[in-house]
Amino acid sequence: MSENVFWQGQAELDILYIVVFLGWGLSLILALLLPGLTLVALESYRYKRTDAIGLYIGRFLPYSLFDTLVSLTRALFITSTLLSYLRGESWWATHGGGERLLLYHLLGVLALMSLDLLRRGSYALWAYTFMPPLAARHLDADRLMISYATLPLLLMLPLAAMQAALSLPALIALISVLALGSLLRIVQVFRRLVGSSDGYVYVFLYLCTHELLPWAVVALIVRFASQGVLG
Repeated sequence: MSENVFWQGQAELDILYIVVFLGWGLSLILALLLPGLTLVALESYRYKRTDAIGLYIGRFLPYSLFDTLVSLTRALFITSTLLSYLRGESWWATHGGGERLLLYHLLGVLALMSLDLLRRGSYALWAYTFMPPLAARHLDADRLMISYATLPLLLMLPLAAMQAALSLPALIALISVLALGSLLRIVQVFRRLVGSSDGYVYVFLYLCTHELLPWAVVALIVRFASQGVLG
């Protein structure tokens, strides 16, 4: 009996550890493939040569591939942190389990990457239609570098969330990191766009499509999901 209790939930922990290690592996690969990217980015912002970031990334791998790998790594950390927290909730007793945890990971990563794709697609559409190409490239580089810069802040959150005493602080820390990234993006938008005659129009379009639209989609998904669970 005690042996069964000891091994209870071990499969779930193994899955969580595998996902976390996969995220760490991708983070290490990115760091090794693009040595000195952080320094290049800092120097680019210091001397107002943001185009140098994209050129530097393009020397080692396609820009879109780097963007996708950053999105995938973030999705792995965010999903594993959320699921680690949910394992301690009463909801998990009826909706959890090793096989479901693997499915939840897959769905969570796909949902987050789809959300990133929606955000980038909506931004690319209105930027192509309304914005000067140079300003559009700079804002996209800002978004990507902020996502890359916040990766180290997400590294340990899944492991912390696996501990009962740290699950809630880990969730709060995750929300704080996501809010910080959003705030930094908004600050950069105001810094780059406000001041010109069309700047405020661009700010409005950016905030609606790049910041508000994804959260509106998330709210709809959560609403329908909760209705399905409660129904």
